[in-house]
Amino acid sequence: MDTLSSLYSKLALSLPRDFRLLILRPALEPDAPLRCDLGVIPLDDAPKFEALSYVWGDTTRQSFAMCAGIKIPLTDNLADALRRLRGRTRSRIIWVDALCINQKDTPERNQQILLMTEIYQRAAEVVIWLGESDDDLITPITVINDCFAEKDPPTWGKDSTGYAGNSDSLGDISTPFPMQTLSRNVMQYCSRGFEDMVRKMVDVLYGHKGEVKYQMKDPTWTALKVFYDRPWFRRVWVLQEAVVSANNKVYCGPHTMSWNSLNMATLLLSDSSYSQAWLENKSVPFHELIVTRTVYQDSLEEESSELLQGDTHTKDALSLERLLDLARSRQATDPRDKVFSVLGIAQGIEQYHFSPNYSDSMQDVYIQTTQLLIQQTKSLRILAQAGLNLDSKLPSWVPDWSTLPGGADFSRPLTGLFSASANNTYVPHPSPSSPHHLPIRGFIHDRIAALKTNMFSRFGDEFSTVNPHSDFLPNLLHPFSPDEISTPDGESPFRALGRTFTADLIPGEGSRAKPTDSRKTDIYSWLLGRADPARTPDLASDGDPTIPFEEARRVYIRDLAATTTQVLSNLKVHDFFVSEKKYIGLCPCGTAVGDPICIIFGSEVPLVLRPKGDEYLLVGGAYVHGIMDGEAMVEAERIGYRGFTLV
Repeated sequence: MDTLSSLYSKLALSLPRDFRLLILRPALEPDAPLRCDLGVIPLDDAPKFEALSYVWGDTTRQSFAMCAGIKIPLTDNLADALRRLRGRTRSRIIWVDALCINQKDTPERNQQILLMTEIYQRAAEVVIWLGESDDDLITPITVINDCFAEKDPPTWGKDSTGYAGNSDSLGDISTPFPMQTLSRNVMQYCSRGFEDMVRKMVDVLYGHKGEVKYQMKDPTWTALKVFYDRPWFRRVWVLQEAVVSANNKVYCGPHTMSWNSLNMATLLLSDSSYSQAWLENKSVPFHELIVTRTVYQDSLEEESSELLQGDTHTKDALSLERLLDLARSRQATDPRDKVFSVLGIAQGIEQYHFSPNYSDSMQDVYIQTTQLLIQQTKSLRILAQAGLNLDSKLPSWVPDWSTLPGGADFSRPLTGLFSASANNTYVPHPSPSSPHHLPIRGFIHDRIAALKTNMFSRFGDEFSTVNPHSDFLPNLLHPFSPDEISTPDGESPFRALGRTFTADLIPGEGSRAKPTDSRKTDIYSWLLGRADPARTPDLASDGDPTIPFEEARRVYIRDLAATTTQVLSNLKVHDFFVSEKKYIGLCPCGTAVGDPICIIFGSEVPLVLRPKGDEYLLVGGAYVHGIMDGEAMVEAERIGYRGFTLV
């Protein structure tokens, strides 16, 4: 038995709610060796303590600390954090996962993970350690603190006056920057007293002329990008650690900032149509974590906040399906943690008794999670996030949460936006012969007839120089002519194409397009604007002469950027197709001519399948223009239903 194991054996966790706490001993000199002790206590009897949220860092580079006379290894990043946090004259009581849990004891890890949500909830403060600082980080921390540290930004929700925030209150700001657009989401979550802070931040980032400084490679914007690229922002366990705590504080080297200050700065940045592009290019949308934390903290109150009711992006923020989607974008050393890290905050799964078990393989964990989601939601909408992956050892119907999400909005958790199978719900079948099999029911509606592949890589060159009067549409639809394409209600091919490329979602909003949103989704106007920038004000204002030229131009450019982002996101992992029945749509990359397009009961989108003997592989979810709202079900009686077994 090594020395570390002997230490844990002396500090055994005898009861289910026992846990260990680290007592970090003080030192007068910052470079003095680290000294600490460990103690065991029931969580319900714990003294006041802090909990550390951090990234382990490079495990091959180690430092050491003396704990109860035993030399124990630490990663360099953890050692840096403890040196910064220890007091000069008083000990500090902290919960640190790497030391307070015996990482080599699988049953102990399983048991302690069940307590982690409570540990972070009960902590007097969660210390968020971003790592040691460097010269580049002084700028963003200084900017955020200067703008928001005069008084702590208001807490989420309404203040005592009942004021819930209104973007109109910023209409008199002394800059031509479009504050109504910039601040709408920010003000939705904040109470009165925030306006002055917003003004300061906008002035720092955009200047009095409303110019976007980062387009000129301004050092402040560059430093902010480096700051948000820190590993902590991408760590998967942050979803639990930062969300459940009522009191967080951020440390970066010797610098500190309040969690609320970081919240406000992030929301302001992410809400700007100009800054959103570089934030979205990051692997983690940090502002989504902020919204998730808001919803979670609000759920602890007796009544839900009126601010969050009816918001498509927030009402399901605590569902396991949504949290898994967020976790998929984050980093984890162990792929099983993509699931285990969110179980403690997911709502509605308590009755299924699904607990972390590091004895199970990644494949078993992902299969069990998919089965749980199907059982919980009584639907097959999770299948839209799965699909054929030759590099994966998973069944084709099981999402691979260890990989980054594909990026197409219509295949992500957007409950209720589509209803390809109408009101036909998933009916569980008898247990399959193998846990790798999933029996489903539906019918084959159509088949893939023609494909245009690699659209993402060709998009920039072909679309940026396109002439709307050229042969663009005929070339795209070849070997079919535009007149042959099946469109609903006599819709023009160009209009149908625009709705297909955007998956019939309003760019930047993730909600279904309506007839009144024609300007935002009309591909013809979009291409015309690309070909003739002088026309952009006319397109943006829909010919309304009362809208000022510059405002119309700015709105159109904003919508154009959002449309381009959404189309590129869809085409990144999807090909364009024409079906045998002349429908157009988007299908997963890897789809082949002849693959059946199926309507499956319980699936919100059509599914592309591929025969494999008597069974089928799931290729993935598809957008098929004209049958996303149950229109194909009128053929069901004629075609008949059948069973499929997915493998």
